[in-house]
Amino acid sequence: MEYPLNDTWCLYFHAKNSDKKYSQNTTKLIEINNIKDFWGTFNNIPKPTEMFSELGIHKKILKATGEVPGAISLFRKNSYPSWEDTTNIKGFEWNIRIYKNFEKINNQWINLVMKTVGENFDHSETLNGVRIVDSTIIDYKIMYRIELWFSNKKYKEYFETKIKEILEVPPYTKLLYKDHSTLKETRHTKEPLPEINID
Repeated sequence: MEYPLNDTWCLYFHAKNSDKKYSQNTTKLIEINNIKDFWGTFNNIPKPTEMFSELGIHKKILKATGEVPGAISLFRKNSYPSWEDTTNIKGFEWNIRIYKNFEKINNQWINLVMKTVGENFDHSETLNGVRIVDSTIIDYKIMYRIELWFSNKKYKEYFETKIKEILEVPPYTKLLYKDHSTLKETRHTKEPLPEINID
């Protein structure tokens, strides 16, 4: 049985290319509306630590396209992963920067996307999507960022606590807040890293 989800979710790949606009670097990979397709997808794509930069000294390249992986997003079908999208512009995001304990990041990510599509927590209808981003700084530190995007600010404090529970991080962990109405999509230029090909 396929066991339908409450909503249809879209998985996006974001490439790192400072010569292109954000939208040009964003590719929708698949739509997911049932449990079978969810696991069929996430069991067959690289884990974050397999896809993103290694130790701040290598960038990984997709063999098929030559693109550098920058982020993965999972969003509701009616919501595009852009701050300026109508479903996001009046909302906000909580994000957490992860620069140690990388052995946990793959489990944190899969647990987050499971709970996102399962919508088994209060006010889940306001969660538009989640992202994991490679924010590695060359020759300094490897760093990932997990983001949760919401349609409005009504339950800001509730989700500040709930996210720590979902990600299984200590209560004192600091989350960073961004108000989408004050942001604009920009190009980000970074010094190039040596390349490693991945499937």
